Amino acid sequence: MQTYLSQRNYLSPAAPYAGAIRQRGRVARIIGDLGRSLYRRWQRRKMIDALQALDDRLLHDMGIRRGEIRYVVGRFTDEELGMTPVSRATAATPEADGIHQAG
Repeated sequence: MQTYLSQRNYLSPAAPYAGAIRQRGRVARIIGDLGRSLYRRWQRRKMIDALQALDDRLLHDMGIRRGEIRYVVGRFTDEELGMTPVSRATAATPEADGIHQAG
């Protein structure tokens, strides 16, 4: 009987499975990265929409022009994207606008 040698170590029980485990780890990492990327994109879109809803005076107070909103939000960090923008109520009342009726 002749001995046949190969590069693969068939005596090690973990050797055939090691590649599959590494492959699963890569796939999980790719899926996790994709999920984080989609979440960040959603947060950016939500922040852009919230800033677009503000009037020009409030944007000016923040030092942002309406045309710069996408650029400014694109430079936000993850912590800044997690902030909730504060805006006035959508239903304006005469009192909120500083208009008082004589009565």
